[in-house]
Amino acid sequence: MNRRSFFQAAALSTVAAVQSKGRVSLPQLPARPLQVDLADPDSRPYLRDRMIDVYVRLEELDPCDPGELSGARLIISDRGAELIVSAGIGDTLQPTTVAPKGFRTSHLLGSTKRGGVAPMLDFEPTSGDSFFITLQDAGRADYSAVRLVLFWDEDEPQLRLYLANHCLGVLSAVSLVRFFECLRMRSAITEGKPTEYGISR
Repeated sequence: MNRRSFFQAAALSTVAAVQSKGRVSLPQLPARPLQVDLADPDSRPYLRDRMIDVYVRLEELDPCDPGELSGARLIISDRGAELIVSAGIGDTLQPTTVAPKGFRTSHLLGSTKRGGVAPMLDFEPTSGDSFFITLQDAGRADYSAVRLVLFWDEDEPQLRLYLANHCLGVLSAVSLVRFFECLRMRSAITEGKPTEYGISR
């Protein structure tokens, strides 16, 4: 048998052996989400993952039904050296032909500037303090009508998202506390600080 015939025979025997044992399938790893809903109990394992965005849905300021969502959301994202908070509106499930399965998009209204999350990191739910943050317009660097404003309604804090004079939605009660807890936890992780922050249930 010449050298060429030898290798051909070896290749055929290998193929025959694989076919006789059946196909070997590799284990399928669970897909990592690109973003998770803070209100979803299944999101908790991903909240410390810097590669995954965390969002919270806002409620109507004056809803017809209690707890009605406004379609707006706030998103916590890691951008390397620091965190940013973005505001978006709309919620569209993208087809798998253009995005990973389960990926949703919204229209970006604006994001915090460098150091813009600092007032939110200092928030205490019993302090009575307020803040006003202008979000950088996604399309224009010199102007933005998008603002995050912390109000106090009697003894209850509310974080409201405004576009000009129109309130797009509000965070309050447990949702507001969870949002700030998650923001502080993500900030500590981004800065490489040890953290024992938890998220309220």
